[in-house]
Formats: sequence, structure tokens, C-alpha cells
Amino acid sequence: MCTLQLPPQIVKQLDRYRKHYMWSGGDINRKGTCLVDWEPASRSKKRGLGIINIKNQNKALLLKFLDKFYNHANNNLAPHAKNPVGSL
Repeated sequence: MCTLQLPPQIVKQLDRYRKHYMWSGGDINRKGTCLVDWEPASRSKKRGLGIINIKNQNKALLLKFLDKFYNHANNNLAPHAKNPVGSL
């Protein structure tokens, strides 16, 4: 999710599963009514339930990845590989 943009169909299906789980308690066969509209539920905790918006989260992670890529932030190197070690 942090290196690839999720297609809209995947985001829609993930939201469908999350809504269904939240309103029916995980029982796939149970039919029920939604207690709250999804839009207000996905707002921040101060104004809603604080459910993460997958589309916005994916965009934020992609931007974070691009920032690291363009700024050459390579944190995967071992500490001894960053600075010259030993005598010259």
C-alpha cells in the first residue's frame, strides 16, 4: 500500500468489507441496517469514529515514499556502512 496506488475498485471493496464487519459484527450472512452513515464515521476522532480513509492513507504513504526516494533517505544501510571504517 505504501509503494503502489490502490485501484478504486480495491478501495471500494475494502470499504465494503469494513462497513459490513462494523455493522454486522463479522457475520457475512447477517443482514442489518447501518447505525451511522459511513462518511461521518470516517472523520477524525474529534468529529466522528476515527476510521481511517484508505484512499487518503494510500496517497499519504505514496507521498512519504516519494519524499524518501527523492531525498535519498536510505535508512536500510547498516551503521558501519554509512561512514568509512578502519585505517586508510
